[in-house]
Amino acid sequence: MIDVRTTYGLIAVVLLIAPIAILLTTRGMRNRQIYCWVAANAAHGLAYILVGLRDSIPDAMSYHLAQVLLLSSALARPTRRSRRSSETCCTTPIVQRFL
Repeated sequence: MIDVRTTYGLIAVVLLIAPIAILLTTRGMRNRQIYCWVAANAAHGLAYILVGLRDSIPDAMSYHLAQVLLLSSALARPTRRSRRSSETCCTTPIVQRFL
């Protein structure tokens, strides 16, 4: 039987390796959509690492910071196409302001 911490660790590894692979394969065609996707998956992977480290680190980091990272990863994922350009916009204007 696989331990829950091991499962969280495996999910985190996948969520952290996939953005690195995407960055390496899209060297010449990076745009805002790719950067949003990479940032969202990196935050999601870090959140899973924090949840997996529960009882090893303080609860404020393992739960509250992980929830903030999960929310920010959901907000940073590109979801719709802009009518004016071919680039995909991020979900919220708050995220768009920082790009």
